[in-house]
Amino acid sequence: MTHITKGANIPVPSELLRVAVCRQNVAGAPTVDASALLLDANGKVRGDADLVFYNQPHHPSGTVRHLGTDEGNGQLAEWLEADLPRLGPEVQRVVIAGSCDGGVFGSVPGLYVQVLTGGGAPVALYAVNDATTETAFVIGEFYRRGGGWKFRAVGQGYASGLAGLATDFGSAVLRYDGPPSLLGLRRTTSDDDPLSYRPGPRQDGDLRRHPGPAPAGHRPAVGDGGGPLLRPGHRVRGDRPAARPDDGRAPRVLDRAAGGRVSGQGYTVVRHTGSESGMMLTHEPKGALDLPVVWALGERLEPVRRITTAPGLHTFPTGFLQIRTGGAWSLEIR
Repeated sequence: MTHITKGANIPVPSELLRVAVCRQNVAGAPTVDASALLLDANGKVRGDADLVFYNQPHHPSGTVRHLGTDEGNGQLAEWLEADLPRLGPEVQRVVIAGSCDGGVFGSVPGLYVQVLTGGGAPVALYAVNDATTETAFVIGEFYRRGGGWKFRAVGQGYASGLAGLATDFGSAVLRYDGPPSLLGLRRTTSDDDPLSYRPGPRQDGDLRRHPGPAPAGHRPAVGDGGGPLLRPGHRVRGDRPAARPDDGRAPRVLDRAAGGRVSGQGYTVVRHTGSESGMMLTHEPKGALDLPVVWALGERLEPVRRITTAPGLHTFPTGFLQIRTGGAWSLEIR
């Protein structure tokens, strides 16, 4: 296995390769969500389908996939897979990127990316050691060269988050128009107007078009030398479910005068119209590792404070809340 530094590149086998975006499993550390972008000769995505991440885990061509998350020996790894020889000639680069939830990349401990063959043989490792205030990061990329493929350690961050990253790779085709993790919820142009909601499958904001110019049978080794043994595709704490039964619906309104109770299933945004109140959160998990994670959203509708990860009686503020779970849930004012 070759260790490479920022800006360096190496040839990689023209075969199915797996990528592990890894970090230390430290309580309270920011969450990193890995994604892949398929770029054309102009360095742009051709449409929404060219973004592959946990909530859109398969490219329509089947050549790039998000395999899930796993943990082991004190580390977390999020897995991607790229079948390089099957990529169409219009795809010139596959960018491996990440977005940060609950902090900045400078606070992510032990961040690195490792490339492996489909059989688990290590190919390359790049350790990110100079991140600071970035909330989105291009970690590396595969690119065509001389009839084959190479992998480059990029290490380019965006303090502007997915907005900056999408502008670089989408330009007039895609533009990020919402804060992270809001299911397409966004502010209208006036603060006096109501919130508008654009249905869509994405949790990481809405990437929308704008016209005009502008593995089975093995456990691949991950880590340096004696690092943890992880396998792609196994969900762990905090991993997002792919299905979202509540997608495409407006935010739920929680009002004491209207009964003081809302319920649903899957990721949902709730608007609490009253003052700070005690509420009973109930939860029916979808699987043994499904947790009810509730965030308070700020004035710009970005997640600002995680309130709870457990059912029970909690104090919730006025304003917008985001509920992240795959299971059924309810909130009732007490």
